[in-house]
Amino acid sequence: YPPDPASQEYSTIGGNVAEGAGGPHGLKYGTTRDYILYMDVVTGNGKNLTLTRGKDDNIIDLFCGSEGTLGIIKTIGLGVLPEPEEHSTVMFVFKSVSDAMRTVSSIIREGVVPSKLEFMDEYSIKAIKRYKDPGVGEGNSVVLLEADGYPKEVKKAVSEAEKIARSEGAVEVQKARTESEEDLLWEIRRNISPALSLFGPYKVNEDITVPPDMLVNTIEKIHHISERYGVFVACFGHIGDGNIHTNIMCDKRDKELMKRVWDAVSEIFRFVIDIGGTISGEHGIGITKQSYLRIEKSRVEIDVYKKIKLLFDPMGIMNPGKIFT
Repeated sequence: YPPDPASQEYSTIGGNVAEGAGGPHGLKYGTTRDYILYMDVVTGNGKNLTLTRGKDDNIIDLFCGSEGTLGIIKTIGLGVLPEPEEHSTVMFVFKSVSDAMRTVSSIIREGVVPSKLEFMDEYSIKAIKRYKDPGVGEGNSVVLLEADGYPKEVKKAVSEAEKIARSEGAVEVQKARTESEEDLLWEIRRNISPALSLFGPYKVNEDITVPPDMLVNTIEKIHHISERYGVFVACFGHIGDGNIHTNIMCDKRDKELMKRVWDAVSEIFRFVIDIGGTISGEHGIGITKQSYLRIEKSRVEIDVYKKIKLLFDPMGIMNPGKIFT
C-alpha cells in the first residue's frame, strides 16, 4: 500500500481518507484517493451509503479529503500493489537551490520516474546538523531520490539521475550500497521535524504546492519573507510534485513574534495563490486556512462546496466549523 504520510506510524486509514493524505511515494504511486475500492459511509442526515469504484467515483472523491464534514466513514476497501523487486536511494548535495531545482526538473523531463524525490533547504540542513550530524557535507540544498521496480530499471534510473545531478553542479553524491545505508539516508529526512524543535517549541506547519517552474522563485521568496519578518522558516518536501512544507519555528508565549509569524504566513499564502499554486497540498484546510480559502477559491466555488455540505449534512453536525463556516 504505497501512500505514506509522515504520520503513517500513528494515523488511521480512515483519517488518511478523510484528509486525502499523500506522502513521498505519491510522485510515482499517487495518494490515498487512488487506492480506494469501496467505502461504507453514514451521512449527516443518517443515510447509509455503500460506494464502489467504477459506479460512485464522484461521491467517493467527495468524501476523500472532506475532512469529516460530509459524514462518517465506516468501512474502507483498499487496493494494494505487489512489492517492488528492488529499490535504491541516492542523495545529492548542492550549493544552491537553483542547482537542486534544475536537477529535479531535468530528472523529470528526461523521463526518470523516482518512487520518492525529496528536497531539503539550507535551514532544514542546519537543523539536522545541530540535531544529529548525518555527514551531509558542505551545501545548502539536498535532494533525496529513491528508485524502485525491476533491478535493471532501478539501476538505470539511479545512474541517469546521478549523471544529471553531476551535470547540474552536485558537490556531493552519496549512493546507498546496503539497506542499512539506505535507511540512514532516509533518516536524515525523518529527522527534520524533531531537529526543528531545537529552534522553537512550537511549529506552524504549512504545505503549499506550486507549479514546477516556480519552485526556485517560491523557495527564494520564502527565504526573503523569513529574513524580513525575522522568523526561522525551513522548507522541505515532496519536490517532484511541487509540494513544499514550510515550517516556521516559534514560541506561542511571545505575542509579538506570533504576529510576525502569521504575517509571514499570510504573505507566503498570497504569493503562492498569485503564481497559481495552492495553500494546501495534502494537509487540508481545517480551521487555520479558512480565511485564505476565500482568497484561493471564488465565491461561486465556495458556494458549490457549501451546497454539497448541505446535501449530505443538512443539520451541520459533521465536524462543524471546519473548512468553511
